[in-house]
Amino acid sequence: MLKRSASRWLWIGILGLVSACGPQAPPTPHIFVYLIDTLRADHVGCYGYDRPTTPQIDAFAADAVRFDRAYTSSPWTRPAVASLFTGAPPAIHGVRGRNGWAEPELRTWAERLRDRGYRTIGRFANGNLEDRYGLGQGFDDYVFEREKGRAYVSSLELHARWVKSLPGTNEESEGPQFLYLHTMDPHIPFRAPRRYMRPFVRLEVPWQRWFRGDPKVGESIRIDINRYDGEIRQNDDAFGRFIDELVRRGWYENSWVVLVADHGEEFREHGFRGHGNGLWENLLRVPLIIHPPGGRDGEMGRRLAQLAEEPLPVHALADLIGGLEWPDWQPLGLENARWTGLSPETLAHWIPTPDRPAPPIRRASFLLDGRAAMMIAQGDRKLIWQEFPEAKWISIDLSRDPMELSPLASPDPELVAEMKVWYQSVRRGLELRNAGSDTLSLRLRPEGAFRGAHLQPGDRVTSARQERAEGQTTLVWRAPPGGRLLLERDVDQAWLLQIGEDPWIEVDQESGTKVKGLEIQVLGSARRTDALPPPMSEDLRAQLEALGYLD
Repeated sequence: MLKRSASRWLWIGILGLVSACGPQAPPTPHIFVYLIDTLRADHVGCYGYDRPTTPQIDAFAADAVRFDRAYTSSPWTRPAVASLFTGAPPAIHGVRGRNGWAEPELRTWAERLRDRGYRTIGRFANGNLEDRYGLGQGFDDYVFEREKGRAYVSSLELHARWVKSLPGTNEESEGPQFLYLHTMDPHIPFRAPRRYMRPFVRLEVPWQRWFRGDPKVGESIRIDINRYDGEIRQNDDAFGRFIDELVRRGWYENSWVVLVADHGEEFREHGFRGHGNGLWENLLRVPLIIHPPGGRDGEMGRRLAQLAEEPLPVHALADLIGGLEWPDWQPLGLENARWTGLSPETLAHWIPTPDRPAPPIRRASFLLDGRAAMMIAQGDRKLIWQEFPEAKWISIDLSRDPMELSPLASPDPELVAEMKVWYQSVRRGLELRNAGSDTLSLRLRPEGAFRGAHLQPGDRVTSARQERAEGQTTLVWRAPPGGRLLLERDVDQAWLLQIGEDPWIEVDQESGTKVKGLEIQVLGSARRTDALPPPMSEDLRAQLEALGYLD
């Protein structure tokens, strides 16, 4: 692998001399986005990790710009990638829970680039990106690479399939291309070959620095981290081959090449194994390394370096690259947020734009398997509003508590106010309010897929949880006087309501209703049912189950 790295940079030097003496590179650069699923930043060598997981990525970073504080918008794949594609957070694009899908009205990065003459290509090994979820909008060629009976094809195999799909090196280029390549290792079930696992077996593992619990659990964590790091090393090998191929074809030097992840992974730091369970930094901070046309020391590289110290949301990528490459690039995130009715000036405070890709406040949210939360951070101040399964504030001072193990006693008032503005700005659906003087106990059941719910930040909710039985989801809510609950809904979707032991009744979704002190108000437009995803295939269901995404 070291020999391959050396030959790569020799190739770059030769191609640089050839380009200086021969015809100039095309004015429109290629854009290659290589996403490694589930890769947390602190397990990458150039981000300070002391285990040999990423020699190829580290070599790439030496000729690129590394963003030390890059953050995803959600701790699981589908909403995170939807944000990357649309330039907007989940609260705007609406791809949130298991039933989340991107509506056709959303504008995507691939659509923008196709309009500019790019051939748009997507190759991915994660079923959460399958075209049924609307994320293939704008791609000329969008392929779910899979193999029956396996959780996912490895990064090495995905790379080989991509190379096989390319034209011969002597064939004419088809013009600029936008490639999105989404690899899956190091996602569970952590099954890299032994040659990638072997280097880590006898090394100290990070859990030994913080875990002080049951030795049997500690041994389980040690094994998990070794296997996780082995899969990172396998994907690092595949990434090195990817860069070699770009160099061999003369594409590397004058292209945008982006290495990024969709989210991280946790190893029981907060009681969970996996991801999609919370909004901790080990799930949200991801690697982001960008090689611009001309490399790190070129004009684009110098402009990128000025931004690399700022906390950058990953969904800023489309506008960051678009704004640097084309003076007329319009903010993609703001275009997708037009339905909120808020002014562009207000939205620019927390949605990236080409001239402000790092807003002063970073945000993230998630909804998955009966758990939901929203997060705001400004500098080292961080605030989480956990909506389900237990409504509560979690306030963190990252400067004193980087592992987020000792929450503060009370939330920051400024961030609480900002969280409430966020809730108000994205209200769309049915809002329920306890207008009485007593606590209400009620149950809600949608006729069809349950898309999600929000609790008004700060509500003194006695309890809020989801129950599943016979394929149906029921939301159980006990609300104090004044308490509010916002339900996401589809057009023509019926909602059944039961208060206490009363019979079930159907909610009026056109004009709202009031029953036993409960007020229901219709807010904004509902989602279109004529754009719902088609039924899930058995192959896709099997893969998502193997990845832990379905019960």
